[in-house]
Amino acid sequence: MPRLASAILLLGSLFAASSAAAQEPRGAGLAGAQEVRVTAESRPGLSPWSSVRYTLWVREGSATISVTKDLAGEFGTTRRVGLLSEASLARTLGLLAGCEVEALPSVERVRGKVAKQAWDFTVQRGGAEHRFVVGDPELQDDRRYRRCLRALEEAADEVVGELSFRDTFFEPGTFGYLQVLSTPTAQVWVDDVDMASQSPIYGIRLQTGVHTVRLFDRDSGLDRTYSVHVLDDVTTNLDVELW
Repeated sequence: MPRLASAILLLGSLFAASSAAAQEPRGAGLAGAQEVRVTAESRPGLSPWSSVRYTLWVREGSATISVTKDLAGEFGTTRRVGLLSEASLARTLGLLAGCEVEALPSVERVRGKVAKQAWDFTVQRGGAEHRFVVGDPELQDDRRYRRCLRALEEAADEVVGELSFRDTFFEPGTFGYLQVLSTPTAQVWVDDVDMASQSPIYGIRLQTGVHTVRLFDRDSGLDRTYSVHVLDDVTTNLDVELW
């Protein structure tokens, strides 16, 4: 069994064991599931950011990891998203399964004291969902909380961080960013690659030059394709109405 399939199956088996509502054999559900989403979002605390959110989204064989950082008030938001390679996704899902992200209970205190920084976790697979809150993951005696957060952080750093693995393919000055907005919301493909995300989608890192963007709204059946020229070291916007 390929590494990606076995890692997804492992994550699914944990969910099946932890969710009585699923009512399915252990590990059977995720093998046929269309989507898996894992989100970790910080609450306001000891950080220059008012919130930080990591979202891993696996959909029909494609996977993205996104990072959103908000400054307090109206001082701005930074968003980046990128595709995970099959090997990176398999490793990330394996780490999340190993820390039992789909079964962890909430723990908002650290050694009896109020935590200074809390994180909200949400894991969704099909119609099943598991949520928990953890205060100061790095300080918890149960190291699983720390490992769950680090799995998402490391995946994000690899794809969209300062030492992005994508930079190894792009020489300095040869890439830019694309943000896609549409009415109605639509599934996004870039150069025939499913971004495993719906519009709006921000900070897609791409080689400079012309790229094809496909937008598909499943509800209405609207299906549109656009040609977009990504410029060096700037964000190119595609904002369209599909009607």
